[in-house]
Amino acid sequence: MAVPNTTTFDLQTVVNVVNPTSDDLTDCFADAIANKFDPTYSGSKNNLLNFRNYDAGISNTLTVTTASIGFPAIYLALVGNESVTNQVVTFTWKYVSESGDIPPTVKYAGVSRSIGYTTPSITGNINDGLGAFGQPFALIGGNATTLIFEFTLVTAATDTVPSSPNNKTSVSFDWGY
Repeated sequence: MAVPNTTTFDLQTVVNVVNPTSDDLTDCFADAIANKFDPTYSGSKNNLLNFRNYDAGISNTLTVTTASIGFPAIYLALVGNESVTNQVVTFTWKYVSESGDIPPTVKYAGVSRSIGYTTPSITGNINDGLGAFGQPFALIGGNATTLIFEFTLVTAATDTVPSSPNNKTSVSFDWGY
């Protein structure tokens, strides 16, 4: 059940949807889930009407960024601003460039790929923890080379995919350093 998209609902309606630990407006905001607010009405989250259309299944516009984890760093394409953390997405990756001493062989689906290769659409699931997406590809051999890949988010099961160029991110891998 969602809060209706009207201005005539009352606090009890919000309490029934949010199920806060106590039945007051302050606790409703404290216990509400941020991505269930309709961004059209969420405002400063200090007024009952900020709950208008809360939990109505509003889809968010996803963000696509790059992040690194660990040392040596592993670079990931990330999806953010998702309304549900477990949704199917489709994406592609493109082998953009390489520089360095001896480039590795880049393989996708068991076949060696050249610079400029773009995969067909790949279906995957946004990782609950990191929101990472991407298809493992094999890097075989090589030494002291930087590889750049571009990931493009194509579709999402629930949320809106941003328009180009905001649906893309480039990821750089330092291979063999």
